[in-house]
Amino acid sequence: MKQRTLDVGGRTLNYATGDGEGDPLVLFHGWFARWQQFLPILPFLAQAWDVYALDNRGHGRSSAAAGEYWPQDYVRDAEALIENVVREPAVLVGHSLGGWVALHLAAHHPDRVRAVVIADSPLSVEAYVKRLPEDAGAPFRPMYEIAALDADLEGVADAWGRMSAAQAGPDVSRLALHVWARSLQRIDAETLRLPADGRSREYMENIGLPGVLSNTTCPTLLIQGDPDAGGLMPDEDVRNALESLPDGYHVKLDGLDHSLGLTTWDVSGLMKALTEFLSLL
Repeated sequence: MKQRTLDVGGRTLNYATGDGEGDPLVLFHGWFARWQQFLPILPFLAQAWDVYALDNRGHGRSSAAAGEYWPQDYVRDAEALIENVVREPAVLVGHSLGGWVALHLAAHHPDRVRAVVIADSPLSVEAYVKRLPEDAGAPFRPMYEIAALDADLEGVADAWGRMSAAQAGPDVSRLALHVWARSLQRIDAETLRLPADGRSREYMENIGLPGVLSNTTCPTLLIQGDPDAGGLMPDEDVRNALESLPDGYHVKLDGLDHSLGLTTWDVSGLMKALTEFLSLL
């Protein structure tokens, strides 16, 4: 994968591309991640597809955009990439926040999207907000504070390690801590401001989920993490989404959390689902 840049309104968007010979496939990552989130599956996809993977504004090596981190802002950058770089109808794969971006493009630019894969993206405002504690900003505030640190890699890793130990136990390798720390170092902390301020409902309502689902007419695959393991697609939301989608498919990855194996490189189930769906196109 080679990293390249696209100038958009005085800002720089960073993206990676494999310069493949196949049809275009574009990957959109989730919150506080970067294009490298997809490294576990990129070698497989690049064998048959011309792959592009975007760093969202304020993430990775893309420029910050103070005060402009609503879902619709990320959508505008994705539109710019499709229009100015990809330039032909593409398959879109989005994880979490990236799934909302992919859905919006599919619903509003059907001539540019051949098919879409939504990887464990919340599909209901109510279901997502219900999972949050009474202080809705509490889960995000520590990440905001860590991202705002003016510290070297080791300092950010130490802070992330303390948070990880409190949430998931102490058995996190130094390498894993540094991988997360590098991502957090390369995030504009303001990307986390809205959820950290407890505005998750307002944030999610910005994408207009019911409308984009019903207006997505291309083949659409919902890849569901296991809700009992931390997946963010409840079974009821999947059923409702499939009723709205004219050409919808669904795969549930039992035992896998929201990352669908990307953080642990346990991606055999994810790759099987992607390969089977892409073979239909």
